Amino acid sequence: MKDLNHQLKVLCARNRDGSHSTQHTREKLLTSIAKELASLGFRRMSAKSLKPKHVEALVARLHEQGLTPGSHAMALSKPLHSQTPACADQISWE
Repeated sequence: MKDLNHQLKVLCARNRDGSHSTQHTREKLLTSIAKELASLGFRRMSAKSLKPKHVEALVARLHEQGLTPGSHAMALSKPLHSQTPACADQISWE
């Protein structure tokens, strides 16, 4: 999973959209997602190999944690907002 982590960090470094806080939050979330995919058993991934099945696995994990679909959307859009979503304390990516 180190390749995926590295590629996502490089992607964030090359695409500096938003404030420094937004950039940092985006990189942190992508790193958490890469770690979560590793814990779900996905191996030897790259940024180009991400597919809908990976998103579905992440959403299923959020669902197992008892979060509603609205909370899923807030969790996945977190780096796009300057405010912390109300459900942030319920999300465990690590």
